[in-house]
Amino acid sequence: MLVLLVANITAQGARETGAGTGKVVVKAMAYGDNSNQEGVNWVRIVDTFEKANPDIDIDYEMLYDEAYHQKVVARLAAGDIPDLAYMGADAR
Repeated sequence: MLVLLVANITAQGARETGAGTGKVVVKAMAYGDNSNQEGVNWVRIVDTFEKANPDIDIDYEMLYDEAYHQKVVARLAAGDIPDLAYMGADAR
């Protein structure tokens, strides 16, 4: 997972925040439920990555089922495209 994240950051190029901090912000969306073990694992992965890479901030959002699909469509329509998004084999 972390390898994919780093590879995507490199491929996408750096996106610096407007505040002039020089921090790279990666927008990520995950499909799942924060109340179960999968959600706990995502939080742990993001926290571990950010601690190991203090110059990168992960703007992470996890949603489940139809809320996820609606949010992806809305973000794409608004031009707010996430750098990383979970898409399963049955993605719409």
